[in-house]
Amino acid sequence: MQRIRETYNPEYEEVFSNEVEVDETYVGDKEKNKHGNKRRERTQGRSIKTKTPVLGILERNGKVYAIPIKDTKGATILPIMRDKVADGTKVYTDEYRPYRALGTQFEHSFVKHSASEYVSGVVHTNNIENFWSLFKRGIDGIYHHVRPKHLDKYVNEFTFRYNNRGLSEGSKFDVCLANSAKRLDYKTLIGGEEKKENKDIKRPEKDVKIEHEKPIFKEVLTKMIKKGQKKDT
Repeated sequence: MQRIRETYNPEYEEVFSNEVEVDETYVGDKEKNKHGNKRRERTQGRSIKTKTPVLGILERNGKVYAIPIKDTKGATILPIMRDKVADGTKVYTDEYRPYRALGTQFEHSFVKHSASEYVSGVVHTNNIENFWSLFKRGIDGIYHHVRPKHLDKYVNEFTFRYNNRGLSEGSKFDVCLANSAKRLDYKTLIGGEEKKENKDIKRPEKDVKIEHEKPIFKEVLTKMIKKGQKKDT
């Protein structure tokens, strides 16, 4: 299945230049569903102790780009924005502090969700939140649990579905076939993890010779041979 999801990988260098909405979501197990001895405190909200953040950039009336990130600091978000959004583009977010740095390069406006402000004229993040809703329902309803090291492939699957929502199922399949020319080896598939043996350790060679050392075994074997000889005669 991961090899199939690799065909959803959006390898395009498209830069968004229209109005853009930016938001992040968090993927991971809910603490209330865990056993008491495995629950961790202070994991609500934007905590990344037990969850993986995913950054989403959606161009209105266009496509969406999403990628798992290590944290939600401005130093992590800003380089991705510079790579995917043209300078001077109108960018809409919520009031999350790390987004304040976007104002240095983009025309940044935000709504205050903490004050129950969700729409202020054209400023809102409803479209990207709609994508998160589709993404979360797909993860929770279909796959139930996703390992962090494979999360990027699941994110690519749902961005592919969203970006090709205007195509028929047959056309979507054709796009997947066009992307299937790439090779995904097993080492890359499992996230680069490979069992490595220490070559410096010399293991004793196993003796492959069969030696009948036990007298009891010799006696049984002798009786079986004699029985076989009698039958032949």
